[in-house]
Amino acid sequence: WLDDSGSSLLLATLIRVNDADLPWATLLAGLAVCDTLEARGLTPGLKWPNDVLIDGRKLCGILAEAVSLGPEPAVVIGLGLNVSITTEELPVPHATSLDLEAPGIEIDRAQLTADVLLALHHRINQWVDADPQLMADYRAVCSSIGADVKVLLPGDEELLGTVRDVADDGRLVVVDKQGSEHVLAAGDVTHLRLQ
Repeated sequence: WLDDSGSSLLLATLIRVNDADLPWATLLAGLAVCDTLEARGLTPGLKWPNDVLIDGRKLCGILAEAVSLGPEPAVVIGLGLNVSITTEELPVPHATSLDLEAPGIEIDRAQLTADVLLALHHRINQWVDADPQLMADYRAVCSSIGADVKVLLPGDEELLGTVRDVADDGRLVVVDKQGSEHVLAAGDVTHLRLQ
């Protein structure tokens, strides 16, 4: 992550997971950021799998990288949350920051960091316990569900369709214009705006 102005919360944390849990790392992190923002009176959404949005504008990006696939699998989750970026400093027109979305709310970055990590701990425990509320909570904030999308798939293939759901295993369910269902584990999703 790059932040020349010191206006973002940049965080990386290592978590120990089972091999089967690796794809879930970013979904859990996105949900944890949403939990933290909701506790501050904001209404975030998730663009599958883990871009945190407010009113369709990107507030937080999340990446995960496996750092060990041996006997003790581990993944590093990194996130960049725009805190006090001004309109002039936005990296792209569809980005936003906490200051722009909630002017007047004082943000203590140390507390914000602690709250994100505590929320992530809670969501990881739900995943480990196979708590069905986890997927219900994810679906409740996933703005991709019901959206018309363009998905750039590996190999530069493109899929146009409507998101029907997020499967219980975290994969995206897209129905194309011919009515065929596609269940995707990876892809870059763009929400399309109808003219």
